[in-house]
Amino acid sequence: MPSVFHRPFSRPVRFETPDTSSESGKPILSYDLLCLHNFQRKDPDEDISLDNLDLIQSFTHYDDERWFVIIHVAIEAAAGPAVNACPVAQQAVIDDEPELLQETLDTIARSIIDVTDIMEQMTEGNDTSVFANEYRPYYDGFDEIYFEGVDELEGTPQTLRGGSGAQSSILPSIDATLGIKHDATEMTEKLGDMRSYMPPLHRSTIETLDSGPDIVEYVTEQDRDDLWETYNRCVSNLEEFRDVHFGQVIQYIREETGDTEGTGGTDYMSYLRKMEEETRESRVSENL
Repeated sequence: MPSVFHRPFSRPVRFETPDTSSESGKPILSYDLLCLHNFQRKDPDEDISLDNLDLIQSFTHYDDERWFVIIHVAIEAAAGPAVNACPVAQQAVIDDEPELLQETLDTIARSIIDVTDIMEQMTEGNDTSVFANEYRPYYDGFDEIYFEGVDELEGTPQTLRGGSGAQSSILPSIDATLGIKHDATEMTEKLGDMRSYMPPLHRSTIETLDSGPDIVEYVTEQDRDDLWETYNRCVSNLEEFRDVHFGQVIQYIREETGDTEGTGGTDYMSYLRKMEEETRESRVSENL
């Protein structure tokens, strides 16, 4: 089905939409297309690691772009144990199995450390200027696009966000499992919108975890030092990841471009620190 862009081009550009959309069904380069479906192992018999990852498709010839994408692929792989442990942890609360909860929380805590370690390697192969000026613009979204010939849109202009780590299911899954709450802000509204760009299974997983049992209440009721210490370790490790991420957003975007919007169009300056503080405040007190 041919469609037409009316903006930002000076004249309409036709393109085919059906086979270019992500699992979300949106005709835009979302995170799943950019990272989750855009890598290959150099040695298919070896594990996913930075040394064994390569990019399938890129916009530029810069190796920095390859590094940026495979860092995110490696992060997704390293977060796998944490995300897999999330529903197990909630089920442990439902079944009143504190030992199993302790084990799964420990898995989450260690997995977050691995994710942060990989994130900290971003600067080793991704120059800030190359990121900001050479390939990041290709990840931008579009405002006020008209898709001609798409009857169901009835001529309504569409705004589409570009690929962004905010479309990853990792942090929403862990936040939901640990019971970390974030005040409603413009940022959380945009992050909620980012879920619509996730693959359907990722969205449904987060929704299930959001409606799960209150782990914080269960941990405090157990009166077990090891349990609340492990829970707090999860929270502290997550806070550390958010701190590293915020530093890189400043380094790669604010300092290079002066922009206050992250990749994908999320306004970060006013809110990322607040989310980090809300994570820190989620620690369980020994005296509860």
